[in-house]
Amino acid sequence: MDEQSIKDVIRSKMKKVPDFPSEGILFYDFFSIFYDPIVTDLMIDLLTSKVDVDKLDYVVGVESRGFLLGLLLASNLRKGFVPIRKAGKLPPPVIKSPEFKLEYATASLEMSDTIKEGDTVVLVDDVLATGNTLKAAYDMLEGAGANVQNVLCAIELVALKGAEKLEGAPLYTIFKDTEL
Repeated sequence: MDEQSIKDVIRSKMKKVPDFPSEGILFYDFFSIFYDPIVTDLMIDLLTSKVDVDKLDYVVGVESRGFLLGLLLASNLRKGFVPIRKAGKLPPPVIKSPEFKLEYATASLEMSDTIKEGDTVVLVDDVLATGNTLKAAYDMLEGAGANVQNVLCAIELVALKGAEKLEGAPLYTIFKDTEL
């Protein structure tokens, strides 16, 4: 099955929920893909095809839905999985990101100190929106000395221009919201 056919199958399982979580927002129900194990496998196989497994040490997933994609991808690739969480959720020792802006607050991220200088990683999240969280995760990985081979996302919300914050990063998204 070619990439476009795989995308068509994945798209057919994704639900759009208008006015959620608030009026005027169109929410893409990413979880509906996981209801079908065949479609889940297709999506993970598609993401796997974007990774050079021979040069990879870890898959890194951003809390929380990035954990799902990241862990499935890591298992498929037979590589370790490292979670990135909101500050204060992981036991020490941790590496902490600088603070970054959320919609209504500031936050920072943490990951275990598993990643060492020279490790090659793939960074995974479900949605690229404003790009602030993924940029903080990317910068934290680079600050730890990691080589970020790819940034992989299921959906990019184009109007929020998050990809601009990751300019220069090797970014692949399965869908732009304009394609859904």
